[in-house]
Amino acid sequence: MPGNEEFEKLRKKTKNKYGIDIATPEGRATLKFEKYKRFKKKFINELVKIEDKDKPGTVIDFKLWPAQEDALDKIDNNRFSIIAKSRQLGLTWEALAYINHMILFNSGKSATGISETERDGKELCRRMDFMLRHLPNWLVTEKGDEEDKKENMTGITYDYNVLSIVIHHPEKEDSTFSALPSKPSAARSFTDNIVLLDEWAYHPRAEEIWTAAYPTINRPGGGKVIGVSTGEQGTFFEKMWNNAEWTYGAEAGNGSNLFTGIFLPWDAHPERDKEWYEDTKKQM
Repeated sequence: MPGNEEFEKLRKKTKNKYGIDIATPEGRATLKFEKYKRFKKKFINELVKIEDKDKPGTVIDFKLWPAQEDALDKIDNNRFSIIAKSRQLGLTWEALAYINHMILFNSGKSATGISETERDGKELCRRMDFMLRHLPNWLVTEKGDEEDKKENMTGITYDYNVLSIVIHHPEKEDSTFSALPSKPSAARSFTDNIVLLDEWAYHPRAEEIWTAAYPTINRPGGGKVIGVSTGEQGTFFEKMWNNAEWTYGAEAGNGSNLFTGIFLPWDAHPERDKEWYEDTKKQM
């Protein structure tokens, strides 16, 4: 607290180095903002909540498992990521949390989620809104919510539409997330900072869209592409996965395309064991 010798040293250091006075509420909010902007895992593990209908209360803290943390590192460090996964491993939630971090902490950014159908796109936006609504009010509030606005220390607000999210940054450019169904016009979205191809194996005309978008995708300084899906034989996703760079045990991709492969098997979930696997096999 003010007057404490150690606090005053820290206050002086923070003010000199970052221009932030942590003795004020605004200063402390700014320091927290910068901390969560810098550390994506900390942002997700400490602030993000997701929906789990199998858990009591539905709203749960998003505590990343080791396999999810490893996937996040690879997404962050590579421009092109393709993720093959078992079902119900939270990878769509994780990719959306990653996108939320980008558009929340940076102005003038854009991302698009491409899904099999418009209904699936609406679900992506609903999840984005879910995470934003459950972030602390000091960080962001929904535009027009006057009660929560009183606690907002950053001035950042957002609008939610069934197929888009707009983050309003005070006196700066907005950042956006849009959802689109998989059709040829979706190729134009590859100019965005991040494109999420959710359940890519099930996208109609996936190869046609990729071919049309490739000149844009391959431009110098282009954005990230994150392809996420469960496996499906004979699909464009399978082709892209086999040509990506990855190893898993004795298996490996041939590394001939742009993608870094990330594989999450069924036991990436810490609550799944051999007994769960055998019981699940019996029901299929």
